[in-house]
Amino acid sequence: MILLQLVLLLGFMVCGMLAEPVGKSAGALAMMAGLLGAAAMGAHSAASKLLLSHLAPTSMMTGNVTQLVIDTVDRLRGTADAATHARCAKFFWPVRAFALGCGGGAFAFHAVGFVALIVPAAILCVHLWLPEPQGQAQAA
Repeated sequence: MILLQLVLLLGFMVCGMLAEPVGKSAGALAMMAGLLGAAAMGAHSAASKLLLSHLAPTSMMTGNVTQLVIDTVDRLRGTADAATHARCAKFFWPVRAFALGCGGGAFAFHAVGFVALIVPAAILCVHLWLPEPQGQAQAA
């Protein structure tokens, strides 16, 4: 599944680079870039839902932020139970990483364009290289 995400992401990056600057002459490449980007997000969403279901989902961050705010308000009001504390810890780090990634990605895209996608592609390569954690069955 990680390899599929990597291939789609690299295709998105290459088509996006070839379509820059996006104009009438780059219409087909821009369309292909968009389709490959959407397919990469779909592969990520499927991996998050099917293979990493024990972790906070990283493909629906709106829901994660909403849950984190609800749990934080419950903690501040003093009405949080043990499950609320555990859920807060589970959602905090993915939301923080997402926010930092959004900011970093925006600045990187502004600086170098689609080449900025080399960073998430490199992260996927590292994940391919790492051994599978013990006790986790590979479903893909």
